[in-house]
Amino acid sequence: PLNRRFTSRSLVYKQKYRHKRKQSNLDNSAHTSEAISNSSRGFVINRSTNATISQEEIRVLDKGLTFVPTETRPYKKRLIREFDSFARQLDDNTNRISETTVKVPDEISYPFRAKSSWQPPVTNNRTLETYIAKTRDLMIKTKPATEIRHNLTPQDRLALERLAERKDIVLKKADKGSMIVIEDTDTYIQNGLKHVENTDIYDKLPDNPSQPIVKQINDTIHRAYDLGLLDRQTCKYLFQSPSDTRTQHLYFLTKIHKNPVAFRPIVSGSSGPTETISKFIDYILKPIAAKKQSYIPDSASFIRHIESTPYPQDTRLVTVDVSPLCTNIPQQEGISICLKEIYLHYQDRSLCQIAKVFLHHTIKDNHVNVF
Repeated sequence: PLNRRFTSRSLVYKQKYRHKRKQSNLDNSAHTSEAISNSSRGFVINRSTNATISQEEIRVLDKGLTFVPTETRPYKKRLIREFDSFARQLDDNTNRISETTVKVPDEISYPFRAKSSWQPPVTNNRTLETYIAKTRDLMIKTKPATEIRHNLTPQDRLALERLAERKDIVLKKADKGSMIVIEDTDTYIQNGLKHVENTDIYDKLPDNPSQPIVKQINDTIHRAYDLGLLDRQTCKYLFQSPSDTRTQHLYFLTKIHKNPVAFRPIVSGSSGPTETISKFIDYILKPIAAKKQSYIPDSASFIRHIESTPYPQDTRLVTVDVSPLCTNIPQQEGISICLKEIYLHYQDRSLCQIAKVFLHHTIKDNHVNVF
């Protein structure tokens, strides 16, 4: 009940302040020369000066980032595959709470595990198994609808196809809020190049070091396993396949709330050389951060703290912004502080040895493919 109460309270806060945040974004964007392009909901900001954006294209973008067009491709096989995944979770959860003794592999409940092909055994819950079998059988026998009811007009569907093919503009989510920003591709590239040309932050590499870094990380994982510092399941999860590793990409989000308008760099590390070891480091640092007095998990928690803390009437709240924060943190000093906190929290020198190597790769071996 306590968790439910706080969850409901968080939702109330989000709903209560959503309109204010949206209006604040609109007000902050007013100092720019770009107007909100005939957008009925105010979700689109057109900063393009060279491209022509049609009303249909604006109308499609104005539906927001969470809008999903009606699926027109055959989706029956995908739907059955997704239902099988859902059924597997039902069986797995039922096995966990069942009074009968069911052997569940350790890797299923382990925080660091590679994708498993293990299938949970059939449970003794006849109601659940009947539901799964009959639902799957019904999905197989059901014929696809001959007439698709679209949630977009024909004009809007054509506009969506045109947007997907356009190379002269870049569509990105704004850095704050849920608005969509339209930028000229040339302007976007020029701003990106201007950013990475700052030699105090970036170094230009002669070649792509992804594969050598993957080899170094995998060698480190193997040595840790041989020394008994990591178990088999963790090594299997952390191990990077060279063929499945891609170079991290750098892209930019427009800070429409800034004056003048600025760009925030984002490094997409998905499937990158340091993705799995970054998750490992994040996992062991999270409980340490949560114990800090200054720790605030989200905006709703901050609002609750402000509302429940008595302040004198003449108190002024002040915010400080470090620009750019992450790139101004001395790397070696940051690694040393993390290692000190890890040892104080876990009292495990072996974990510190692993964390030291992984932190080095995560922080110092970060490289990106700019465009």
